[in-house]
Amino acid sequence: MNVLAADPRLGGGGRPFARGLDELLASSDVVSLHLPRAYGQGPLLRAGHLRAMKRGALLVNVSRAALVDEAAVVAALSSGRLGGYALDDRLTAREEAERLIGEGRIVESGHTAWYSNEALARGLEEWVENVVALVRGTPRNLVSGSMEVASA
Repeated sequence: MNVLAADPRLGGGGRPFARGLDELLASSDVVSLHLPRAYGQGPLLRAGHLRAMKRGALLVNVSRAALVDEAAVVAALSSGRLGGYALDDRLTAREEAERLIGEGRIVESGHTAWYSNEALARGLEEWVENVVALVRGTPRNLVSGSMEVASA
């Protein structure tokens, strides 16, 4: 598998990077989105971006639904342009997408893909280790920056 990435903040770093988002979309069989959603911004991927993707390509959005124009995704899936859409969130355009969800061409996880027994056990274990380390005077996993603790 060839892995391409598009990130304006990073250089090549020894990995094959696409020259830009358009090149990445046009040359990928699977596109996976991993980025935060800035409030107030419109979708990152709109109808033109979806038309630029390879016919039958899959789109995986592990971020937020708002990164992708939902109406454009429904149209691209309905026309066969897009092969499938998986997202770790819930669509807001439920009525338009209901048939595609029923067919399994749109898969949602409600932003709970991390919510497994293994993840919960690891989180509890890490929380206990952090509390024990704090009591012992060797705190771990500190957030950088100044923080004042009020005493009673």
